[in-house]
Amino acid sequence: DIDGGSTDNCGIASLNATISSFDCGDLGANTVSLFVIDTNGNAAGCTATVTVEDNIAPVVTGSITASDVEGCDASAAPAAETTVAGLEGLTGDLAIADACTADTNLVVTSSDASDGNTCPEVITRTYTVTDACSNASVDIVHTITIDDTTAPVVSGSITASDVEGCDASAAPA
Repeated sequence: DIDGGSTDNCGIASLNATISSFDCGDLGANTVSLFVIDTNGNAAGCTATVTVEDNIAPVVTGSITASDVEGCDASAAPAAETTVAGLEGLTGDLAIADACTADTNLVVTSSDASDGNTCPEVITRTYTVTDACSNASVDIVHTITIDDTTAPVVSGSITASDVEGCDASAAPA
């Protein structure tokens, strides 16, 4: 409310402010003038500074579907996404929105934590999205399971050998 309590003994006919509503385009300090006219046509005015702040974090809905990746270690994990479009493009129903910062200006950061196992190794990748006013989203978790399910390939052949002896104990090791 811009009016801090304007009064007049004869009654106020009108209150007019140069700016009466604010949005994200008004972030920061805004000078507002208030003009008051009483029922007899007398007028008075004043100015005030209204500071508009964005302290609402980006809103995250949905999730990223867990991924299974063929490989032997953490290096097989896909590269972390670095944009909101990339995150929303992952399998799942993830959606990210911010009231004041365009998606292209949101900052995406991530960190990986391994369970330390092999075959399979589970990587928990945690993303955070931060807007232009440093408001950070809730953590967005992507679970990546890396497992080697491909059998080894044998190539070539073993050369036949003739061994002199009476039983299998004479075979070479």
